[in-house]
This record gives sequence, C-alpha cells and structure tokens, in this order.
Amino acid sequence: MNKNSSLTLKQQRFCDEYLISLNAKDACVKAGYSLRTAKEMGCENLTKPHIQAYLQVRIKQAEKRTEITMDKVLQFWADIAFTPMDELFDSGPDGTLIPKSFDEMTDRAKRCVSELKAQFDKDGAGWQTIKRIDQLKASEMIAKHLGMFVERKEIGTPGEFDKLTDEELDALIKKEAEFFRAMQGKQEAKRVC
Repeated sequence: MNKNSSLTLKQQRFCDEYLISLNAKDACVKAGYSLRTAKEMGCENLTKPHIQAYLQVRIKQAEKRTEITMDKVLQFWADIAFTPMDELFDSGPDGTLIPKSFDEMTDRAKRCVSELKAQFDKDGAGWQTIKRIDQLKASEMIAKHLGMFVERKEIGTPGEFDKLTDEELDALIKKEAEFFRAMQGKQEAKRVC
C-alpha cells in the first residue's frame, strides 16, 4: 500500500497513467499489469469506487492548479463557434471584407484567429489575411460535450433484415432479447469498456 491507503501502488500508477492518456488498457500496461489482461483490468479498475474517487481528486487538483475547467473549455469552443464575422472584419465601401487589426478585435474574436498574416507588395502596399479556427469543428465539440450525438452501430450486413418476414424478425428479436437477458445476468457487475 502507499500513502493513499485505499490504493495499491499499482492502482495509483494506473490512475496516474490513465490521467495522461485516458486509455485504460495503456494505463494498465504502463502500470505493470499483464498485457493479456490489461483491457479487462483497465475496465474493472475504472468501476472501483476508490479508484474513481482518487481520479476525481486528481482531476480537481489539476483544474485548480491550471485553472482550466470544463466551463472554460466549453466557453472557448462557444466563442469560436458563435462569434459573428463582424467582430473579425469590417465592410469596405464596395462590400469587401477588410480584416480588423488585432487591436480592434474583441477578446472572443481574437480566440477565433488561428493565423494572422501581414503581406506587402513590391510597392510597399500592405494587407492582412485572417484564418479563422473551424466553426463547424467547434460546434461538433460543443455538441459532443452536451451529449447531442448518439453513436450508432450497424448490426448485420446492409439489407440483411429486409429479406426476413415479420415472423422471422419477431423470432430473431425474441432470441436476441433472451440472449441479452442471459448475458446481463452473468455479467451484471461487469462494465463494457
């Protein structure tokens, strides 16, 4: 046991490695668990209350130390996704977009800029170009954070179920439901990673 009496040294090392990679199998291997059982042990470790508690304490410590919170990260993505173009550009007399100088931009507009270039021609006339961080990617990150996407997995081959009659489909559903109930009883305490 270690100074954190509820964890073994191997469990603490697992937690420390997990916080780096967020990959339970890799964390187990690096902590010294068998490569053969690393996936199962990683999954099992993540279900143990004392390990979950230790991970939460470490996450809170990191948030406090770095002052990075989920709210700050979400606000960052929201700024990128929802900052209007007029905070980055002015409209020229002919309707062309003229990039604002960095000093003229709001703080949230500045967060949207991934690249700012000043260019000059041979006569010394200059202009600048702005490259904006991808708004669609920012929107996707927000949606994932808020649980708006549900990942679905196709079961069977395309069109496989179209060929079955209603009775055959009902029988297949009943068979799968029975199998699922039997498996649920056997693996009630196990969690799929």
